[in-house]
Amino acid sequence: MSSAATRALRQRARELIEQNARAALRAPPFDTDLAWWNVERPLTLENDLRGRVVLLAFWSTGCVHCQHVLAEVAWLQQRFAGAALAVIGVHGGEVRASDDAERSAARQRHTLLREELEYAVVDDARGVLLRRYGVRAWPTLVLLSPDGLILGQIAGEGQRAVLAALIDAALELYGERGALIGSGAGEARELPLRSERSRDFELPLRYPGKLVVDEASGRMWIADCGHHRVLECDLAGRFLRVFGSGERGLADGAAQRARFAGPEGLALCGAELLVADTRNHALRSIDLASGEVATLVGDGEVGFERAGELPVATARLSSPRDVLAADGVIWIAMAGAHQLWTLERERGLVRPAVGDGVAGLRDGAAGSARLAQPSALARAGRKLLCIDSQSGALREYDLDARALRTLVSRTARTPLEGPRALAAEALDENGEASVYLADARAHRVWRLAPSGGALSSYLGEGEPGARDGECESAQICGPEGLALAGDLLLVSDTLNHALRAVDLVEHRVRTLDLGSVPLPRVPAANASLEALELPLGAGAIDHGPRKLRLPASGAALELELELRDGEALAPGAPAQYRVRRLEGLAAARRVAGELELPRTRIELAAAGDGSLELSALFYVVDPQGACRLRTHRWRFDIQFDERAPARAVRINASLAP
Repeated sequence: MSSAATRALRQRARELIEQNARAALRAPPFDTDLAWWNVERPLTLENDLRGRVVLLAFWSTGCVHCQHVLAEVAWLQQRFAGAALAVIGVHGGEVRASDDAERSAARQRHTLLREELEYAVVDDARGVLLRRYGVRAWPTLVLLSPDGLILGQIAGEGQRAVLAALIDAALELYGERGALIGSGAGEARELPLRSERSRDFELPLRYPGKLVVDEASGRMWIADCGHHRVLECDLAGRFLRVFGSGERGLADGAAQRARFAGPEGLALCGAELLVADTRNHALRSIDLASGEVATLVGDGEVGFERAGELPVATARLSSPRDVLAADGVIWIAMAGAHQLWTLERERGLVRPAVGDGVAGLRDGAAGSARLAQPSALARAGRKLLCIDSQSGALREYDLDARALRTLVSRTARTPLEGPRALAAEALDENGEASVYLADARAHRVWRLAPSGGALSSYLGEGEPGARDGECESAQICGPEGLALAGDLLLVSDTLNHALRAVDLVEHRVRTLDLGSVPLPRVPAANASLEALELPLGAGAIDHGPRKLRLPASGAALELELELRDGEALAPGAPAQYRVRRLEGLAAARRVAGELELPRTRIELAAAGDGSLELSALFYVVDPQGACRLRTHRWRFDIQFDERAPARAVRINASLAP
């Protein structure tokens, strides 16, 4: 933007702010019964936010354009750091009649953690504030004055410069009036913020996305979205390599120095791994021989082109969520543009290939068809399969006829709710293939029979959980990645931060042990973690049940930690235990605490027979500085005996059950 254009924008912004301030349209209050996140208590316009310019960001989880606006809001926060500006997220979205308060709250918390939001967020799932503020669509941003007046409203993405000018003008105007906090409107005071992210234990895998498998070498690659990296493991889950430092960013170079931002899609292309680096709006390449990471297209900024051929050196992408290499052409599921794009590397060009750029569910020729947030790709012969996440549909693009058609959609009254990933089996003798669909909203994996056959539930009972066993009774939570490896179906169990392996012959599922995967950084200690239940998923060492005969008092458990040669407890990282009463009249005098060296003493009491579960969590670093999580679990079946001697029972957190 030229200097003249910048001055004109600032002048116009000042005029609009003054005009709207004179109109004195009072901002509706926040209801006291709405749920809040990232704060110690609900905020009010009258007290907490008085003296601050307030930016309300109305957004929804399922809207890709909202994710773009959240990035713009993060930029504005950095731009106005230290100023009297408060950002409040107002989150809405689809509400199902079957949702209870606990399930809705869990889904909301996952959303905040995935988007890495640190500012206050109010849950407007039922649209109370949406209606009061006259917001007609997500995303919308509303600017409020320090005395609670509406100063402006902007809908849509790509308005970063305009918003910055309006905020500048509001801060300038109310600063001149002495109405900003710390400049006449009262002493400077901090908002009662409390980050949800700080109340989370660090895990080896965080919100895994797409998967890709190389059966010949027995390797798989996992988009570790929440850690901004890509993992390479064997098919049993044993760690081999990592690409990406774990810090969010856009940086090429050596494997452990490169940076990604929420990578989702992966595809093998010869000796390289292609990565749809979603939050960076980029397509990246990993040389599997050297580990070097390079950017093929994108510079970190969202693109708005919807037509024409674009040079890769200057082209910008829009939330690419998956990638697929087919017949010398690289296909990109461009969720933000509602299109499928192609990259022709020899020509150095990218272009929209399917879809007119308008979100919709319309079949037909490539240029006139419509998609809605395409998010996953798979190949089935001369057909390209695509998941449309916004419309909840499975689409099929004929590479020869260059036409798109819908195979299954939510509008066709199918049980499909929120598909996010797919995997196609090899073609049968009729040139058809069965397709598996990961449904994040329904907590299931569906199977679609060949030739447009029936859609049937294959994995999961429909309730969120983490239960192994028979496929039909197993539980998963928000799956967003699938990959086939012979008779094995690998599933990214996204909201469980786990990988599951399904035996397609025995129809049973098990959770892979990812205990060898290093954490991107040493977790920091946090007192608030002591109130949380310890995560004991894949990789937890279960020492099984043990019978004890104990008196009413004087008994204790003494827990020792076992480390490998060269390992040490990670300095400053959490090392904690929890005791949970399962049944009966046995209990611990303290149900949670810090682990100590050389051993931790846990006092017990028994007024009768009972059962307890003890769990322990700690982080270790090896001689190379890699940090890993260790979790253990024991069960104690206690028989009360007043004649039993008081004693300390020695237990060991050994490396084998």
